[in-house]
Amino acid sequence: MSKMYIELEEEARETAKEYGVTDPCRIREMVCIRIKGKMIEEAQKLTDTLNSMGNDVQEAVINGFLEGLQRSHRYLQGEFWGAMLKIIKKYGETEYFDARNEWAVKMCARMAMAGEDPKTEEILKKYIEERKIR
Repeated sequence: MSKMYIELEEEARETAKEYGVTDPCRIREMVCIRIKGKMIEEAQKLTDTLNSMGNDVQEAVINGFLEGLQRSHRYLQGEFWGAMLKIIKKYGETEYFDARNEWAVKMCARMAMAGEDPKTEEILKKYIEERKIR
């Protein structure tokens, strides 16, 4: 388990104890509420960092994130990308957007379709082959 999860679980258990909550399902719900709040903070930090001027900052974020991901357990890397596909799909289902994020919403919708369609690999190979010929 991650350090963050352990800390948030400990916090939830302390709060549960203060309020006399003993139901394990309710305590688990309290942990999940804290995790969601923490993930909101982390996502905002990451996107705010990308708001810095210059591609060098964006490259540093991308490379650092990738290196951190690659240092994790291989199984967890797969779990991460499965979760990212779910995030991409949900973002692509965004109903309300404007010109500032329209491209991102539509691109995520396409990525989700590609990620879920078992024919994607076949289509991609065909696309690559066609481009080599021409």
